[in-house]
Amino acid sequence: MASLTEQTWKEKLSTTFESESFAKLAAFLEIERKMGATIYPPKEDIFSALNLCPFDKIKVVIV
Repeated sequence: MASLTEQTWKEKLSTTFESESFAKLAAFLEIERKMGATIYPPKEDIFSALNLCPFDKIKVVIV
């Protein structure tokens, strides 16, 4: 993923990024964007939170 620059997250998520289900999801979202759908967050911000906080610094995740 081009927008994910933080190395510890890249390592943790590499298997997910290589999966067929992730490829299908990415393709679906790209088609929807091209058709004019509004998708949040914007493509360039999808991994902003992960880029700002390395995996080994995470203490709690609130969803």
